[in-house]
Amino acid sequence: MGEDKVAKYEELSEQLSDIYDERDDLEKSTKHFGIELIKGLIIYLDYEPDKLTFSKPDPDCSDSMMLWESIELQPDNYWHFNIQMKIEHKDKMKWLSMCYDLGIKPKGNKFILGMFNIDGNINKEFLIDLNNEEERTAFYDHMYSLLKEGVTDFKYPIE
Repeated sequence: MGEDKVAKYEELSEQLSDIYDERDDLEKSTKHFGIELIKGLIIYLDYEPDKLTFSKPDPDCSDSMMLWESIELQPDNYWHFNIQMKIEHKDKMKWLSMCYDLGIKPKGNKFILGMFNIDGNINKEFLIDLNNEEERTAFYDHMYSLLKEGVTDFKYPIE
């Protein structure tokens, strides 16, 4: 009976180890996807990387950190991170910052990229394969439209 208990425990331990290994692989591939997608966005927008910051999901877009560290799994099963993009005035003394909550979830050999609003609801989703330029460009075009809309709608408070 003692050997049977050990065998059952070992079976459970191996099963748990497999789950952790699978989750670690999933985390790495998801973070790799996020990094490659953001690199492509920087190139697409001809954006200066130092005007881009990342943080863990947070309405204030605070706690600037490396993208890899900022991506974390949330209860909705998306790997979320905030991306804050800064658009500078030509004199470099004034700027506008816009923050976006992005979530990534693997789906087959592609990834779902969700853009979330402040309430945690998805505003827009993209199904993207990093090797598919058309799928990547749809997201890049959308980000450009959002940034352009943010700049166009920006109004300095006048009293």
